[in-house]
Amino acid sequence: MSEDLEFLKELIKGFLAEADDLFSVVENRITGLQANPQDAEAIEDLYEACHTIRMQAGFLDFDSLSEVALGMERMLDQVRQGALTLDESTVALLLEAQGSLEDGISQLRAFDISPLDVGDLLERLQVAATGEAAPAAPAATEAPPEESPAADGEPSPEAQIAATTSAGNPNDLPQHGG
Repeated sequence: MSEDLEFLKELIKGFLAEADDLFSVVENRITGLQANPQDAEAIEDLYEACHTIRMQAGFLDFDSLSEVALGMERMLDQVRQGALTLDESTVALLLEAQGSLEDGISQLRAFDISPLDVGDLLERLQVAATGEAAPAAPAATEAPPEESPAADGEPSPEAQIAATTSAGNPNDLPQHGG
């Protein structure tokens, strides 16, 4: 296994380990907001956790995760600015987004790097944050890693990981909650 691939696997392991901590914050803060939707500290902590998830997922090219976290972040930014009030429906939307993030992490733990089907969720997060529908997505969303070689003709890092780990042991990566 090349050093670059090993380095990428270590980055992903680190992302998954930190994701456990971040999802704990997300879950606890959303639960708290159900009881007290005006809790500024909970809103700020949730915003920061979503921002961190978005940045790390984006760095690793896990676009679906990054987009969901960005949608949550934008919505929470509107709450922080006073342009949006959290109520039962907006908190339910945050819970749904949290579930999608957790689904994406579960996929990664199983070495499944296919994009999540989150188009409808992203649209609803956009509407909640801005009151406007999101712009139409391009016709082709994300190509499977096997079909998207890097500019130098090499397979993408995701394809390399999938190829080397598809027969690997899922226990090579940290498990959720531990």
